Amino acid sequence: MTYRIKLGQEVRDNITGFQGVATARTLWLHGCERILVQPPFNKKEQKLPEAHTFDAPQLEIIGDGVLIDNRPPAYGDNTYVPTQH
Repeated sequence: MTYRIKLGQEVRDNITGFQGVATARTLWLHGCERILVQPPFNKKEQKLPEAHTFDAPQLEIIGDGVLIDNRPPAYGDNTYVPTQH
């Protein structure tokens, strides 16, 4: 299945203006696709802001964000992101 928003892309919610990196996707029984958006680390407050979930159609892609490495995992390596089947 092909998705418009790829995990790792930078996105913005058209309604609230909330923006960050798409870090997770959920698909629901009746076809709803939701994306978890993680804003960047707040250097001033020294904390990671809370992520929020949005309906995929209301998000716009605003940047490449981060690269996702699809290499097989090595022992103790948690950077593996499985390909979708």
